[in-house]
Amino acid sequence: MINPVDYTNLGVEFAESSPIKGITSALIRMSNDISEEFREYCLKNNIEATQALANSFGGLPVKVTDDGGEIRIEALDYFKFVDQGVDGVEQKHGSPFSFKTIAPPSIAGLNSIRLYVAAKGIPAIPDIDSITYAVAISIKKKGIRPKHIIDNVFAGGLLDRMAESYANAMETATGLTLDKKMKQWQ
Repeated sequence: MINPVDYTNLGVEFAESSPIKGITSALIRMSNDISEEFREYCLKNNIEATQALANSFGGLPVKVTDDGGEIRIEALDYFKFVDQGVDGVEQKHGSPFSFKTIAPPSIAGLNSIRLYVAAKGIPAIPDIDSITYAVAISIKKKGIRPKHIIDNVFAGGLLDRMAESYANAMETATGLTLDKKMKQWQ
């Protein structure tokens, strides 16, 4: 479970009745909720064998301006490749990313694939290094199918829940009534 971010540690003090405090709190909740939705989606759908990606999601400190607010989510560096996929040398997936050659993978890449092989329980015959290398070459040839994590999580109603949460915070902070439905995720 991801721990909520304490907005009092962001270096800014707010008056108890400040509209910014309410907005900041709502953004922090949304950031943590989105992180948790991504984590649960990845675990539920077996997005990766080691679960490292699922456990890496977390909300970062929020930014509140006169124009609104900004939330940011952190994840492991390779999230974009899992989400959007990677075109292989021989097989394409319509991804903005691609392997250019079937050249031998890096040591770091082989180490990651070794963890994958172990987590999947793939028999290491004749040995783990041979299997790891074969899997690495196969990935470079076939690429990585996109998982569309962002699109799938937001398509599941998260955007409406976020809009309602933010609108409620704004109503509390300002006394205004807001439209709580967003039209589409872009």
